[in-house]
Amino acid sequence: MKAMKFALMLMCSLLLVACGGGGGGCTAVSWAFGSGAGSTCEKGQAKPSSTGTPGTLSGVAAGGAPIIGNVEVTDALGAKRGATIEANGRYTVDVQGMTAPFVLKAGGRVGGTWVTYYSVALASDVGGTINITPFTDIIVSSLAATVADKFGNGADPAKVNWANIEQARLALYNKLYPLLKHMGIEDGIDFLRSAFNADHTQLDALFDVLEFHSNPATHEIAIRDFMNQVTLATIDVTKPIDGVPIAPGSLPVHVGDDIRQIVKVIEDFGALFATQLPTAQQLATSGLLDTSNDFLDAGLPFQQWADELSSNVALIGWKIVSVDVKINADGVTATATGAAQNSQGVIREEVNKTRFVKKQGRWLFQGDGLIADVGFKAAQIYDQNRDTLWSGIGFGVDPFAYNNSRVAPARAVTASVAGPGLSTPLLLAQHLYDTWLGEAAPGELTTTRGNEIGQCPGLNNWACLITSNIADNSSYKLILRDGTGGALNGEGYDIKLGLAPLPTSSLTRSMFGTIGQVTIDGQALKPAAFTPNKSLQVNFTLPAHRFVSSIEVQARGVTGLPYFRIEKPLLAGNTSVLIGWTAPENNVTVNALHFRLCTYDLSGRKFVTNYTVPVR
Repeated sequence: MKAMKFALMLMCSLLLVACGGGGGGCTAVSWAFGSGAGSTCEKGQAKPSSTGTPGTLSGVAAGGAPIIGNVEVTDALGAKRGATIEANGRYTVDVQGMTAPFVLKAGGRVGGTWVTYYSVALASDVGGTINITPFTDIIVSSLAATVADKFGNGADPAKVNWANIEQARLALYNKLYPLLKHMGIEDGIDFLRSAFNADHTQLDALFDVLEFHSNPATHEIAIRDFMNQVTLATIDVTKPIDGVPIAPGSLPVHVGDDIRQIVKVIEDFGALFATQLPTAQQLATSGLLDTSNDFLDAGLPFQQWADELSSNVALIGWKIVSVDVKINADGVTATATGAAQNSQGVIREEVNKTRFVKKQGRWLFQGDGLIADVGFKAAQIYDQNRDTLWSGIGFGVDPFAYNNSRVAPARAVTASVAGPGLSTPLLLAQHLYDTWLGEAAPGELTTTRGNEIGQCPGLNNWACLITSNIADNSSYKLILRDGTGGALNGEGYDIKLGLAPLPTSSLTRSMFGTIGQVTIDGQALKPAAFTPNKSLQVNFTLPAHRFVSSIEVQARGVTGLPYFRIEKPLLAGNTSVLIGWTAPENNVTVNALHFRLCTYDLSGRKFVTNYTVPVR
């Protein structure tokens, strides 16, 4: 499984597919400026390049990369319909029978960050293109006079009408016009209705160099130059958009060339796994990877990383479906995040940033730069035996690869995590029966506890989380330490959470999978049945709208020592799985099997079912 994650950290990084179209009855320039002298467009006329299906709203939902998530349309009466955003950023929602005007909300991940962008549509937009981007979000924020949840119960026709939309749209266009010209974007683009491709060209190239920060307390949206970390403008949405042009300053014009080169590196890398596994030698000579000592991925140097990838058949058929690339101010280093899609069409998102470096004019992948396999994710837990539900965060830290090439005391044996919801730093230590770190008491160098920390008051843990203090995209500081207590990663890694955990009070059993009958070679579970070369069959059921991820089984012995653990990826539609049973370790007689069934909802939240089956 490690090898699979290593590849996904790269393959999850980048590739965007073209979308959109063109053509129409009036020019884009005349549409952008509405009716007036020399214009052939009348207000309410169908927008050029509106090539959608009658009775639907469709377009692109993106913000530097396609949003990995969903679109929800709310009509004037509060009725809602939704759809999943495609890998290229396109969405289509059937709005037949609904009442205009409409408010559209796109929620999901862009570059490892959870975003929510809004847009609006009128009756005349049905059958045409309506985009959902940071720019349309500013327009809707201006209509609603807030950056918080906008028109959640339905569009207010007094605010969402042609005149108000056009006033906000044209004011924002005028304000951004110098940036558009600076980036070589065609005149007259309509942020709401002009079809565009999420491929790092034209309008999408502008999203690559900008970042947007909303402040609900002040109702302001800051537009920033990402590379130079300069605020270009701050828009107070409680007032009409002033239309005063923004000076582009030193906004990088040609950064799109570098971004497209990095995307090409990742496309070519993915092609190596399209139908078969490449050899380690093919990876080394591909010209896509930095094979020097600067390479590091989850604690692995290049050769070990390449060896693991080239032997993991589970990677065959994976492809990249979304990407966000950020070029650093030095112009020769960059980071990338995104998502990968397996051969069954299931999207698996990875949020850790991967590094790229430009050497001798070529961009090369350098790994994530971390000395451990790290992933922090909101976790919702169902204990099927106890019939209890709780919510928290899984603080995944596995330094196995790093430790495997070192001896004590140089190995990473403890860690601390500080951040929102933790009143004191969470302490982690080497798990006694596994490779990852689990929750520990002060001074402990080993532990038997897990790494999922629940909502306060705590369960069976030293620590607990004040979940009301945890917001989406919260950042945590992770410091790994050796046996002497010395920090191994300097001032630490900043690890982003993504979505905040759901409140425990909101959880229901219907959100989780359920583990059913378990047999070994079709027979009841008995200690004598656990001999080599047997097949363990696990049956389970899943709720609707869940992506199945994996199931883990751990055998436990009469002394409490586990001697068998395997995690097996599952495919869409699976309701059972066969797990090959090999020779036991430690010569321990099995008295229980512990299962973890992991699924994800459409938003990327993890739902885990824990279940222990006695062996009698």
